[in-house]
Amino acid sequence: MPAKIPQPLGAVVAVMRFAARRGLVDPAKALRQPHDERLKSVSPKFLCRPGPVVGTRDVVVAGRDGPIAARVYTRPGANPGAPAILFIHGGGFVNMGVDFCDNVQRGLAQRTGYVVVGLSYRLAPEHPFP
Repeated sequence: MPAKIPQPLGAVVAVMRFAARRGLVDPAKALRQPHDERLKSVSPKFLCRPGPVVGTRDVVVAGRDGPIAARVYTRPGANPGAPAILFIHGGGFVNMGVDFCDNVQRGLAQRTGYVVVGLSYRLAPEHPFP
Protein backbone atom coordinates (compact mmCIF):
# COMPACT_ATOMS: atom_id res chain seq x y z
CA MET A 1 0.00 0.00 0.00
CA PRO A 2 1.49 3.39 -0.97
CA ALA A 3 2.26 5.92 1.73
CA LYS A 4 -0.38 8.55 2.44
CA ILE A 5 0.24 11.94 0.85
CA PRO A 6 0.90 14.53 3.59
CA GLN A 7 -1.58 17.35 4.14
CA PRO A 8 -2.31 19.84 2.65
CA LEU A 9 -1.14 18.11 -0.53
CA GLY A 10 -3.38 15.09 0.10
CA ALA A 11 -6.45 17.32 0.10
CA VAL A 12 -5.36 19.03 -3.11
CA VAL A 13 -4.86 15.67 -4.85
CA ALA A 14 -8.27 14.47 -3.66
CA VAL A 15 -9.98 17.60 -4.99
CA MET A 16 -8.20 17.28 -8.34
CA ARG A 17 -9.21 13.62 -8.68
CA PHE A 18 -12.81 14.51 -7.83
CA ALA A 19 -12.83 17.33 -10.40
CA ALA A 20 -11.19 15.17 -13.10
CA ARG A 21 -13.73 12.35 -12.61
CA ARG A 22 -16.55 14.82 -13.16
CA GLY A 23 -14.96 16.46 -16.21
CA LEU A 24 -14.37 19.76 -14.43
CA VAL A 25 -10.64 19.71 -15.20
CA ASP A 26 -8.65 18.05 -17.95
CA PRO A 27 -5.17 16.99 -16.76
CA ALA A 28 -4.11 16.23 -20.34
CA LYS A 29 -4.88 19.84 -21.30
CA ALA A 30 -1.96 21.03 -19.19
CA LEU A 31 0.38 18.72 -21.09
CA ARG A 32 -0.70 20.24 -24.37
CA GLN A 33 0.86 23.52 -23.23
CA PRO A 34 4.56 23.99 -23.98
CA HIS A 35 6.87 23.40 -21.03
CA ASP A 36 7.83 27.10 -20.82
CA GLU A 37 4.16 28.07 -20.52
CA ARG A 38 3.53 25.53 -17.74
CA LEU A 39 6.50 26.89 -15.76
CA LYS A 40 4.86 30.32 -15.72
CA SER A 41 2.03 28.98 -13.54
CA VAL A 42 2.29 29.97 -9.91
CA SER A 43 2.05 27.37 -7.18
CA PRO A 44 -0.59 27.94 -4.49
CA LYS A 45 0.85 29.89 -1.57
CA PHE A 46 -0.19 27.25 0.98
CA LEU A 47 2.02 24.69 -0.82
CA CYS A 48 5.09 26.89 -1.33
CA ARG A 49 5.50 29.34 1.49
CA PRO A 50 8.57 31.61 1.34
CA GLY A 51 11.58 29.93 2.91
CA PRO A 52 14.40 31.32 5.03
CA VAL A 53 16.66 34.05 3.72
CA VAL A 54 19.59 32.47 1.89
CA GLY A 55 21.65 33.61 -1.07
CA THR A 56 20.51 32.31 -4.44
CA ARG A 57 22.13 32.32 -7.84
CA ASP A 58 20.50 31.06 -11.03
CA VAL A 59 22.93 29.20 -13.27
CA VAL A 60 22.84 27.12 -16.42
CA VAL A 61 24.68 23.80 -16.62
CA ALA A 62 25.61 21.88 -19.73
CA GLY A 63 23.41 18.89 -20.46
CA ARG A 64 23.64 16.11 -23.01
CA ASP A 65 20.86 17.70 -25.13
CA GLY A 66 21.52 21.34 -24.27
CA PRO A 67 21.60 23.67 -21.27
CA ILE A 68 19.67 22.92 -18.06
CA ALA A 69 18.57 25.52 -15.50
CA ALA A 70 19.73 25.23 -11.89
CA ARG A 71 19.64 27.39 -8.77
CA VAL A 72 22.35 27.46 -6.11
CA TYR A 73 21.32 28.21 -2.50
CA THR A 74 23.92 29.28 0.05
CA ARG A 75 23.38 30.21 3.70
CA PRO A 76 24.99 33.54 4.62
CA GLY A 77 28.41 32.89 6.12
CA ALA A 78 28.74 29.41 4.60
CA ASN A 79 32.35 28.27 4.47
CA PRO A 80 34.03 27.95 1.08
CA GLY A 81 34.10 24.29 0.11
CA ALA A 82 31.01 23.49 2.23
CA PRO A 83 29.34 20.14 1.42
CA ALA A 84 26.55 20.23 -1.15
CA ILE A 85 23.16 18.63 -1.68
CA LEU A 86 21.87 17.99 -5.20
CA PHE A 87 18.10 18.57 -5.08
CA ILE A 88 16.00 17.35 -8.01
CA HIS A 89 12.42 18.59 -7.66
CA GLY A 90 9.33 16.42 -7.90
CA GLY A 91 6.94 16.71 -10.80
CA GLY A 92 7.06 13.29 -12.39
CA PHE A 93 9.09 14.50 -15.39
CA VAL A 94 5.95 16.31 -16.54
CA ASN A 95 5.53 19.54 -14.60
CA MET A 96 7.01 22.07 -12.21
CA GLY A 97 10.51 23.51 -11.93
CA VAL A 98 13.01 24.70 -9.36
CA ASP A 99 10.61 27.46 -8.21
CA PHE A 100 8.04 24.87 -7.08
CA CYS A 101 10.31 23.55 -4.29
CA ASP A 102 12.10 26.82 -3.58
CA ASN A 103 11.03 26.85 0.08
CA VAL A 104 12.33 23.31 0.65
CA GLN A 105 15.69 24.08 -0.90
CA ARG A 106 16.02 27.31 1.09
CA GLY A 107 15.20 25.43 4.28
CA LEU A 108 17.81 22.77 3.57
CA ALA A 109 20.50 25.38 2.94
CA GLN A 110 19.57 27.34 6.07
CA ARG A 111 19.33 24.37 8.44
CA THR A 112 22.34 22.40 7.23
CA GLY A 113 24.76 25.11 6.14
CA TYR A 114 25.33 23.04 3.00
CA VAL A 115 25.21 24.47 -0.49
CA VAL A 116 22.00 23.26 -2.15
CA VAL A 117 21.89 22.95 -5.92
CA GLY A 118 18.33 22.77 -7.25
CA LEU A 119 18.54 21.13 -10.65
CA SER A 120 15.72 21.33 -13.15
CA TYR A 121 15.19 18.81 -15.94
CA ARG A 122 13.54 18.64 -19.30
CA LEU A 123 9.86 17.83 -19.11
CA ALA A 124 7.36 15.83 -21.15
CA PRO A 125 5.77 15.95 -23.63
CA GLU A 126 8.61 17.78 -25.43
CA HIS A 127 11.17 15.47 -23.80
CA PRO A 128 9.52 12.12 -22.96
CA PHE A 129 10.89 10.11 -20.02
CA PRO A 130 13.55 8.74 -19.89
